[in-house]
Amino acid sequence: MTVSSSLLLTVVYATVTGNSKEVAKRIESEAKSKDIPISVSVTSVADVDVDTLPLSSHLVYVTSTYGDGEHPEDAEDFWEWLEDGDRPSTLFANSHIGVFGLGDSSFSMFCESAVQVDERLRDLGATPLLPLGMGDEDHEEGIEAALALWLEGLWQALGAKDKGGDDTPDAVFSCTPCEAPSVDAPPPGYEYVQLTHSEVITPATATERPAYMFHMDLGQTSLEYETGYHLRILPRMPDTAVQCLAKRLDLDLDSYITVQATSTTAVPEGLSEPHTLRDVLGLYLDIAAPVTKSFLKGLIPFASDATEKDTLMHMASKEGAERFHTEIIEESVQCFELCRMFPSVSVPLEHLIELVPANRARLYSIASSPLLHPREVQLVVRTLGWETPSGKVKQGLCTGYLADLKVEDNPMLAVQITPSPLQPPPDPMTPMALVGLGCGVAPFRAFMQHRQALHQEGVQQGACTMYFGSRKRAEDALCIDEFEAWEKQGLLRYVTAFSRDQPQKIYVTHRMKEDAANLWKGLGEEDGFFGYCGPSGRTPQDITAIIKGALVSEGGLSEGEAEERYRHLSDRGLMVLEAW
Repeated sequence: MTVSSSLLLTVVYATVTGNSKEVAKRIESEAKSKDIPISVSVTSVADVDVDTLPLSSHLVYVTSTYGDGEHPEDAEDFWEWLEDGDRPSTLFANSHIGVFGLGDSSFSMFCESAVQVDERLRDLGATPLLPLGMGDEDHEEGIEAALALWLEGLWQALGAKDKGGDDTPDAVFSCTPCEAPSVDAPPPGYEYVQLTHSEVITPATATERPAYMFHMDLGQTSLEYETGYHLRILPRMPDTAVQCLAKRLDLDLDSYITVQATSTTAVPEGLSEPHTLRDVLGLYLDIAAPVTKSFLKGLIPFASDATEKDTLMHMASKEGAERFHTEIIEESVQCFELCRMFPSVSVPLEHLIELVPANRARLYSIASSPLLHPREVQLVVRTLGWETPSGKVKQGLCTGYLADLKVEDNPMLAVQITPSPLQPPPDPMTPMALVGLGCGVAPFRAFMQHRQALHQEGVQQGACTMYFGSRKRAEDALCIDEFEAWEKQGLLRYVTAFSRDQPQKIYVTHRMKEDAANLWKGLGEEDGFFGYCGPSGRTPQDITAIIKGALVSEGGLSEGEAEERYRHLSDRGLMVLEAW
């Protein structure tokens, strides 16, 4: 298509964990490197003015998919407005649109919220700039595999090309030295809680993937929670990463700065207030984020060595895709490491703040119930680690951060508490079937504390079956003593599958197939509740198929009737799969 020499691009994002916001900011950042002037307006869907949105000549919508094909909570009002049948079919007739979704292909409703918005905008007269993009968290490169190609298509559709050359771009932020604040406030929207207890709950022999139990005191905070809620933790970057980057860029970590905007680009949340550079690099910017081509391109103007500049340009090009994949993606290279790999790159702080993604919270299921622990949250967390092809050992950012905390240091963590669809049904007589794999046991430990509290109050409750799966009972049967004790109290039926404790692998899916009659009784004869928490991949699909199979084999339903029954439970919030 042909566009004018000056273009306004409206970017709206709907997010759960912040990933969609980072994609939106990336669009804004990349627009500055194009050969035509593009003015980008980035807005959260929660702040969208629906009266003026249809006036947008060029509109991009970026959204994640929550739960089983649901729109993020911040997009619910917008979607209700958009799908209203009274909207005229020409409402968006003057808009050229692009939609990008973030999701997990192991779910049948992969990127469903993006699919729905894309279809609805077209129904309302919008002209697509390019096909719907769908970023897959389950891909070996994550959403980047689809996002990079989709962004290329977006700029091509807008008639925009890279400027070329290596001129240093104008900074959109400025950093001003300042005095220390009188109070050390948490990041906006977060509150500080204290870690009061930390212990390894796997045996000493389980050295590969230790799991921890963490207790955090809500103290005098305003934070409250319900059984099944999530704790969002904003991790600190490893001190080694902060020190490395500060040394490379000759920064005094103890100095205070404030950040101001020199353009229409919004200052990253919280950075307009005074902070030490230690906090800027360690708490507000994700300097340990995986390197993207966008970040790599952003470093090119700051490389003073010709060979290094050529290498960066090659890896950022289509011709260098294989090298980028081998040396960057497969090696899990992080932003701070890329600066170390290219010694001649010296990025001014104001440019670094634009190039590096904002730090984002990591989501954990709370493993306690407020009925027993009203002012404390407990977590069950397994550390995440892997080895790259070259032999480098990598560690998950937040799990590593938590594991390294020392209770004696009185550490304070920046957290939020958010609702979850994985909550006990309101009626305690509702039968439940629960599946927890590994650390997926966490929310169901909270469920059982909830049931224990009701039991102590004399409340009658429906039947509950818990299917738990891990590799070996002796090494990673998390919280098994507690669950066996609850079973003795009659609070649940506890079914386990330890895949490597016998020659033939046995998984929870095998146990569920053996238990088809019980599944039919709870989910076919009654409107029971089913909850899953565990890894993504094939398991959620297999579990869904097993449930539908039980409705057919034990209940005599046709496949169509079983599908309709499953959807009935799902629509009522009784079928909840939470995968990561």
